[in-house]
Amino acid sequence: TGEQCLPEVQSVQREACSDCIDSARYNRNVYVDDVARIAVDTATVNSTVLAKEADKWDVVGKVDALQTAIDTF
Repeated sequence: TGEQCLPEVQSVQREACSDCIDSARYNRNVYVDDVARIAVDTATVNSTVLAKEADKWDVVGKVDALQTAIDTF
């Protein structure tokens, strides 16, 4: 069970994660795992769960998995 946040807080978290995802898409030198970690920390999502899911995917898949996690906030 995740912590429930006010809509204003969720909006800020989503925006921060979006910035991380955009960075990963436009800068392939960025380690997507690091981007995922930053986005997860910002979004206060369980990083262990997301990391296990991200390990199943390639770089593009990891970015897509992040977007899916953000979309389901």
